[in-house]
Amino acid sequence: MKKASCSALTLVEVTLALGVASFCLLSIMGLFPVALATQQRSSAQTRAVSILSGVTSDLRSSAPALTSGQAANTGILALPVPARPFAGTQVVRYSDDSGKLTEARDQNSLFEVRVAFLPDASPVPTGLPGAARVSVSWPPSQTPLHSVESLVVFRRD
Repeated sequence: MKKASCSALTLVEVTLALGVASFCLLSIMGLFPVALATQQRSSAQTRAVSILSGVTSDLRSSAPALTSGQAANTGILALPVPARPFAGTQVVRYSDDSGKLTEARDQNSLFEVRVAFLPDASPVPTGLPGAARVSVSWPPSQTPLHSVESLVVFRRD
């Protein structure tokens, strides 16, 4: 008569396998908060770059209409542009999650938009291009944690 051979895992082997599996799962679950924080930062930076692009486009597209040398507003966002020669003035606006700019900061403000008009090289408005440094920072505070910025050159005759 033949003896039946039985192969099975012992309780110690099962316990070790469960320990290794739980260690791997806990390590992977520990990465979730890091991944979520990275995704939130990336999303905020994408929104900030979108706001920056909108302000830049508004300044550039409104430049032909702002040729009188007088103070005026841009076309779409109605940002005030100072008269030439620029005196180094600055415009500050706040934006909520939808990208709408407002003058006043409130509890819905997520971004601070700063447009700093750089002084002209010449005191006489000569048709040289105007320039502005546009920056978007978040959260809107005295010391923001993150920011993106761009230099915008536009022509104001």
